[in-house]
Amino acid sequence: MYDHRMSNNSTGHILEIKQEHSALFEGPELVQAYFFERETYNSLFFLFHLQAFARAGGFDLFLMILEPPSDKTCTFRPQMDNFVRVLNLLISLREFMDPVFFEGIVVRFRDLAMDFVKNQITEEDMRTITKHQVTSLTNGLDRLLNYMMVTKRHQERQTASSLAEPDSDLYSPTFHLENVQKYVDLMQLQFAAHLIRMPVLEKKFSGFAIISQKIKDARTQKEQQKALKASKEPTSDAQRRLDEADAFGRKGKWVTTEHLAEWLEEQRVFSLIFEGSLHSEVIKKSSFIVEFLYNTGHLKANQLDLMWEGAMKKHEAYKTATLKMIIYVASKARLPELRHLFDKVKETPLNQVDKFIVILLKTIAKNIATTIDTDQSKASQ
Repeated sequence: MYDHRMSNNSTGHILEIKQEHSALFEGPELVQAYFFERETYNSLFFLFHLQAFARAGGFDLFLMILEPPSDKTCTFRPQMDNFVRVLNLLISLREFMDPVFFEGIVVRFRDLAMDFVKNQITEEDMRTITKHQVTSLTNGLDRLLNYMMVTKRHQERQTASSLAEPDSDLYSPTFHLENVQKYVDLMQLQFAAHLIRMPVLEKKFSGFAIISQKIKDARTQKEQQKALKASKEPTSDAQRRLDEADAFGRKGKWVTTEHLAEWLEEQRVFSLIFEGSLHSEVIKKSSFIVEFLYNTGHLKANQLDLMWEGAMKKHEAYKTATLKMIIYVASKARLPELRHLFDKVKETPLNQVDKFIVILLKTIAKNIATTIDTDQSKASQ
């Protein structure tokens, strides 16, 4: 049906179809009337059948196959590839459908997709789900929700008033500016949580790549807010320009460093890396998480202890990778953390002291001396 969306209409054929299918014009128009008026460009065959499909509950049937099992005895489960297929269908048809009708379909799909990623996916599913499918679902949902948001903004500007129902979360101001990306960010992070728990290294690395991108997005968001505060133009004008830019290809609108720190804590990501892993490559690939936590003030003393204990008890490659991360922390740490690390070094048996622990000790000593000199210099002023 979709392949026949372009016009092959003749004037006589148009009149014949309109008379034969006049019942399709009775009741609410689920396909926008604008497209029926553009008979030169749009195939009436496509439009009439799309109208009939929507009125007959065709979209409801598609969403039905995405619903979770009704009880534990049900063997049917929603599948990732079906979510991607239905999403592609919605994206393809979004311009043709009545916005009010389509809003309900999009919100239901969004909620089903979020529930699937959060509650329905199993480890067996994650073994077969591809990186392309994850990208298609998250980026596609971003495109669809942003399209609905921008369309609504356009309608509001044309009518100078909101067309949304009071209880519509899709068109509420907070959804415009924040919630679209919130759904996408949370879905991506949920995929990351599944991936880093997989026993396959390639899957773990894909999860770390998602988290790394979210950290970059959070930094971008912070820089944008700083630029907004530093701007000389009126705050309302600067914010409006930022919001309009966000509506097209926005990155990191919702996610912040605080959100990410809370999420990392909630998902016990640090423990997964330093307690659950025995592979040095996992430590190397996740070093940015330690840097992020330290630079944002969220790295705790018990997490430093966890890193140290892992380095002292596991094999040489793991020890080396972990000590390099601890050396990084020591190069930036404040006095309380430096003293804590120094105590750890003092407790180390001589037979476990290697060149990296010597480098760590030198780093601690250098940083302590620099910090004391700086403090004394400030005091003398």
